[in-house]
Amino acid sequence: MLRSLLALAACSAVVGWRAAPPRYALHAYKARRRRARALPTLYAAAKAAGGGAEVVVKEAARLLRDGHRDDALVRASKQILELVSPQNNAATLNANAFARSVETHRAHYGPLLTWHAFDVTSCDTSKDGLRCVVRCVLAGDAARQLGTAVWTLSRHDERWLIDAVLVQPASEAAALEPVVAAKPPPPTMKEKLQAAVDAPPPEREPVAKPNPLAGAGATSFGALTSPRWVAKTVLSALRTIDDPAPNHGSTVALTFVSQKNPASKLTPELFRKYIDDETYPYGVLTRWVDMEPDQVTFDEEKRKAVSDVTLIDEDGSERLVTIELSKSDDVAPWRIDKFWCEEAY
Repeated sequence: MLRSLLALAACSAVVGWRAAPPRYALHAYKARRRRARALPTLYAAAKAAGGGAEVVVKEAARLLRDGHRDDALVRASKQILELVSPQNNAATLNANAFARSVETHRAHYGPLLTWHAFDVTSCDTSKDGLRCVVRCVLAGDAARQLGTAVWTLSRHDERWLIDAVLVQPASEAAALEPVVAAKPPPPTMKEKLQAAVDAPPPEREPVAKPNPLAGAGATSFGALTSPRWVAKTVLSALRTIDDPAPNHGSTVALTFVSQKNPASKLTPELFRKYIDDETYPYGVLTRWVDMEPDQVTFDEEKRKAVSDVTLIDEDGSERLVTIELSKSDDVAPWRIDKFWCEEAY
């Protein structure tokens, strides 16, 4: 009898604990729920309608870094692909393919995979409010600069989505800077007179400066593996050449030219003069109303490609743009070697 009473009391205690857990357990459960409700993610803010362009690019950079660091890049890629626009070549990839692309081109995406500090330096929006360019500096530990990134976004259903991102590692940017030589001794009077006689006539055009994005490290989602995306990016930028800033389209175009291309020696201002010069057939690049991409021909052995695009001018006439591209190795970005425009027949 006593044993039965003790067993009944034990069962009652267990049932009572389940129905009314101890006060400390209830507090811990409520605290966990409060914390979960109090931490809305930056990812949700980036996806929300009306979210700023800066929020979107910072969240994309965070997902890339954390996914690479935590060996969860495929999971992060699923979220990143929800932040890219239909114009982005990566929009056609699934999460596994996007993650493989990032890992394959890790040398180019390096700063986006390892940054500790993300500082937005400028955010320029077009006059119609449909396009935006965000520039940022990526720094590592001890404030060591890793590189810069330029993000191009477009607006879709009240959301900013990423069209492309160009990454320039700090080491490659430094390689483009001119080496400062030791200060020479002051010239003698004889040397000054001789220099005045031998001096060439003054330059009529401004001297070109190195394009900081024209090095091998300037890369973009999609531009690494698709000549068609390079062509589309360059032609779209030239169509709105002064939006969101004067000669912005020229700057973007020069980002994608190779060292074999004579245009790599030009400034955006000089490049613009060639386009505006009516003696050249390039005026359609800034006024085309429709684009019809044709075929892309590859030469895998020589790592070369030719992309043909038909542009429809304002007057309805057609111009055929032919772009020859190459890359230095299998994982290098595609660069434009030659670019010409002619009347389509």
